[in-house]
Amino acid sequence: MISRVGPLWSLKGEIEREKGNLNEAEHYIEKGLYLSKPENLYYTWNSLYKISLLYSQKKFQQGLDLITEINVTNSQFLPPIFSYFLTLWEAKICLKLQQTDKTKDILKKIGITTHSQLIDGMEEGYLILFKAYIEEKQWNIHDIDYHLNVITKKALNEGNKPLYLKTLLLLYRFHNKNKNLDKLKGILEKKRLAVDCGYYQTLIDENTDILDKTPIATTDLIEDLSKREIEILQLINKGLTNQDIADKLFLSLGTVKWYTNNIYSKLGVKNRTAALAVARKLNLL
Repeated sequence: MISRVGPLWSLKGEIEREKGNLNEAEHYIEKGLYLSKPENLYYTWNSLYKISLLYSQKKFQQGLDLITEINVTNSQFLPPIFSYFLTLWEAKICLKLQQTDKTKDILKKIGITTHSQLIDGMEEGYLILFKAYIEEKQWNIHDIDYHLNVITKKALNEGNKPLYLKTLLLLYRFHNKNKNLDKLKGILEKKRLAVDCGYYQTLIDENTDILDKTPIATTDLIEDLSKREIEILQLINKGLTNQDIADKLFLSLGTVKWYTNNIYSKLGVKNRTAALAVARKLNLL
């Protein structure tokens, strides 16, 4: 019975990971893995949370090693849903490592290709595939735009907030690369919903490279700062760390990181120093 408590600890760890509290997440997930080790099924399920954490920690090779270990030791006993999630994580990590051809081959094994129609329940796999083609600019622009909007509507109708957020982020990346400024504005408006969803680590994991590649602003804001973002910007100006700001405003560290990244995105900068310099030019401080 103790082994069945393991998933509860790992689930708590996953919640902490989404808040951006990666150290706490690791503590809970490791405890969940330890408790569930006697029962292979629970241990494998908890290992998915571990892979998710390793991805957020940017420990990509360790994530791939864990996937290989699970496949080698448990391949005959894994339910199809477990195999599917392991395949998605392998493809996702390979794409992060810029192994796009390998990513496509991995997805092809589970029927996700440019020639296949969207399969219900496998939308996240298609997001990984679309992302690979967006990076290479190899697929028809209108096809990608159409499919991403189909997934967005489906996620919204079903109340699937994580999928909705991931699709919005990919739409942002897509239109940013193709310089579709009118569509970018609409997506930025929808991104504000992410604050209410609470998926802060997802924003960091999926969107960091977009924020890093935003052109440096000179005289205009890409998007107006909210009252909370201005408040955090003022605290940054006073020299407070993210943790200091979190303590002062009674927010989680992950929430502060999300706001900080959003500030950088709107100011068109990559770091605190540049953010403060642009903010002063715009008379925000």
